[in-house]
Amino acid sequence: MPVSEDDTQRGPERPMLILGDDLPDVEDTTPEELRRQQEEARREIERQRRELQEEIERRRREAEREIAEMEAQKERELRERERDLERTQKKLYRRESRLLSTVRRKGRPVPERLVQRPARPPLRERGLRRSGLGVCLGLVAALGIGVAGTAAGTGSDPETAAELEAMDRAMVLHMRSGLTADEVVAARMAGQPLPSAEDGSVPGEAFVDEAVALAPDSRRYGERTLERIEQVADEQTGTVRALTLWSQARDEAGYAVGSWDVADLREEAADEGAGPLVLGIVGLVALLVLLAMAVAVKAWVAVPVLLVATVLGVGVLPAAATGVTNGVGQAAEDHDVASEALEDVYEQVGRDLEAAYGVSTSSYAGLPEYWVEDPFYDIPEPGTLQDYLRAREAVGEADGDEATYAAAADLAATGRTAFEARVPAVEETRARILDGLAGSGDRAWPVLLGLGAAALVVAGVAVSGGRREGR
Repeated sequence: MPVSEDDTQRGPERPMLILGDDLPDVEDTTPEELRRQQEEARREIERQRRELQEEIERRRREAEREIAEMEAQKERELRERERDLERTQKKLYRRESRLLSTVRRKGRPVPERLVQRPARPPLRERGLRRSGLGVCLGLVAALGIGVAGTAAGTGSDPETAAELEAMDRAMVLHMRSGLTADEVVAARMAGQPLPSAEDGSVPGEAFVDEAVALAPDSRRYGERTLERIEQVADEQTGTVRALTLWSQARDEAGYAVGSWDVADLREEAADEGAGPLVLGIVGLVALLVLLAMAVAVKAWVAVPVLLVATVLGVGVLPAAATGVTNGVGQAAEDHDVASEALEDVYEQVGRDLEAAYGVSTSSYAGLPEYWVEDPFYDIPEPGTLQDYLRAREAVGEADGDEATYAAAADLAATGRTAFEARVPAVEETRARILDGLAGSGDRAWPVLLGLGAAALVVAGVAVSGGRREGR
């Protein structure tokens, strides 16, 4: 088909647009599109820049970590080499010392040393945990404060309280058997019928059996008391021998269970001893010295730890000083007074009977004023002893052995009455002590303070590892 001039000027004829055909898009060159493209390009550049910076930072950190590891490795190797050199120097020094000792024993000239004594690093480099003194002070402080806090917070042992009650009752029972010996010898000397038990046993045997059941360790004393009482009651025993056996019997009864034994048990049950307080003070002093050492060596990490341990250690001392059962303190004092008064009456009856029978070893017992002076001036409530004091005066006024022995028999009977009048005070104070012990439970805060202080002391010593010079 021929092409006209107009067709040539219009150019090639475009194909007809067919719906559904996938034709390439025409590039949008509008200003908005150009700005969008520029924004995308800028964001892409920023993203690539951030990634590049992150990569650079990561590589820098890796390089720093590698350098730090290399320096740490070199420092460890250097310290290991220094330790090897120190160990080698110590070995050479000891070996040279042995060789020089051998030369000296053989009488040969001793050459000069070639190896010098290894220099000991200063405490600042070694730290507290590498110091023998520091470790010892730490152990003393930790053990002292820890044990003091634990002891101060531990309540009384029920078994010890029960043993205390049994021992106190046994003490009274044994002394009652001694008073029975007084009555036996007094009846014999006065020619009166001897006291006897309903079951035909030895006088005082019931007291001894009950006392031994409560305090088995006193069995030996109880058996000897009964043996002597039985011999005193025997008519075949001479008078002088009977008086000797009687004196021994009441001594055995008095020593079977002493008030000191009861006091020791009470201190154990009530934690009245000074042990926890002494341990706490020793531990605190060691801790203060350790703290001063930490400041001197500039162990600034250990100083605050040891300061907190010191505060906790100071908090333990009040509990260690007062004891767990401070509430029984007044009852314990009253019990001591009551027990001493009971023993005073018991011992005075024995002394008076010895004076009446002429076997006393005291020169004062032979004087007339012995019987009129009051021997119980320091006993509380002396009014309960007036009958006994009158019985003493009656012995001093008696004329002749027969009258004296009869008055002495009355004295022995009145002595038991005076003794029994003092027993309720002992029982009442004993009950108060037992009530106080029963109400004293364990306390957690002294234990926590003591153990916490001990743990901090150990931690303070452990973190003080020292440092090398020039670092």
